[in-house]
Amino acid sequence: MKKIATTLVSVCLLAACANAPKQAVHAKTFAILDFTKTVATDQNIAKAALLGLDGKTFLDGRDVEHVFPGFHYARVISSRFGSKARLESLPFAIEAKPCVRYFIAALHPIRQTPKQWKVVVIGEEPITRCEMPAAVTKE
Repeated sequence: MKKIATTLVSVCLLAACANAPKQAVHAKTFAILDFTKTVATDQNIAKAALLGLDGKTFLDGRDVEHVFPGFHYARVISSRFGSKARLESLPFAIEAKPCVRYFIAALHPIRQTPKQWKVVVIGEEPITRCEMPAAVTKE
């Protein structure tokens, strides 16, 4: 009985590790790139999704990604179609501050031409339950 319980606990721990969030979530400080928000009053702002980050490619077009603070290079796709009804992606660089959630979207001009849209940060907010590093905190 004791052996079965030990095996069951081991299997549960392995499953928990396999389903755990990204490494950055477990760090004391992290930032969040959030593509779930748009501005309801601005028709030029469209939803975007993350296709790649720091050399890694995501086929699922992620809506939220936890990252370590620092410079990140992303590939972002807009929910609006570009020329010839194609979804087009653009590069985007961001210097992520610790404990900040960045709301990122696609900004399309009224008369869109191919590749004329751009990736923009439409808002920021502090992340609760996130510790600022000692060098950054205000005393």
